[in-house]
Amino acid sequence: MELRHLRYFVAVAEEGSVKGAAGRLHIAQPALSRQIMSLEEDLDCEVFERLPRGVRLTAAGEAFLREAREILARAEAARGRAQKVARGQSGFLRVGYAENAAWGGVMPRLLRHYRTKFPDVTIELMPLLAAELVHQLEAHRVGAGFAYLLGPRPGGIRSLLVQRDDVVLAVPRSRGWRGRTDLRLRDLATEPLVLFRRKTSPDYHDRILAATQRAGLSPNIVQETRDEQTMLSLVSAGVGIGFANSANRMRPPKLVDFVSARDLKVELPLQLAWRSGEREESIQQLIRAARRSANASDGP
Repeated sequence: MELRHLRYFVAVAEEGSVKGAAGRLHIAQPALSRQIMSLEEDLDCEVFERLPRGVRLTAAGEAFLREAREILARAEAARGRAQKVARGQSGFLRVGYAENAAWGGVMPRLLRHYRTKFPDVTIELMPLLAAELVHQLEAHRVGAGFAYLLGPRPGGIRSLLVQRDDVVLAVPRSRGWRGRTDLRLRDLATEPLVLFRRKTSPDYHDRILAATQRAGLSPNIVQETRDEQTMLSLVSAGVGIGFANSANRMRPPKLVDFVSARDLKVELPLQLAWRSGEREESIQQLIRAARRSANASDGP
């Protein structure tokens, strides 16, 4: 028994005749009669009583009609769902992200736009560091992600620059440096510093140290951390001064001030990353939305 048998049966039942159903289905009447007979053989019972003019459902046919309509409705719904997923209008999308990128700017704006246009797509957000995002993309555990990617990408990863942030100093509020515009890195010569661990983000760590070296500063690093949240907690506690993403200004800790140093020039490019050759339409829709964004441009 196939779905076409059910469609043929329902058409005959609704038309009350094989002739009328054949015209509705645009098939020959003898062919339709054979299909109905084949269905009855499969069911091992008669579903129609043949009349001088047309047909009438038997009791078995009445029961089968209810089930056949439900099966056809479910099949049509499944077809619609599959088509929506294929068009990126429905389904599931797991997106990795740098936490501070979600507090404002391009990423939340893109996701709001995406959710408005595709409300039937379920989005799961997964906080990841840049190196973790690349690994999760390669392992097909996330479909795309927003991360501050520095340096070259692996061959199987593509990216699009969506936002430019930079590095500022995270200073304990007790220092009273809020609003300073004359600060230079050499002013930190006697200050304890909290820095990202190199193992966590080698490119970021090296760019910070290169900036301090250019400024003639020998950094007094008292502690290194795995993530920015831990670093900001240490700054809040007065342990030292940290180097932080300027995106943190959108969600400043209560006891931390963010201050720019005039000779600290480290750009942090926020990238939307995905796998090369990605064909999943829901991911392609997100990439297209990013490309349309007023702030988006091709990344390295």
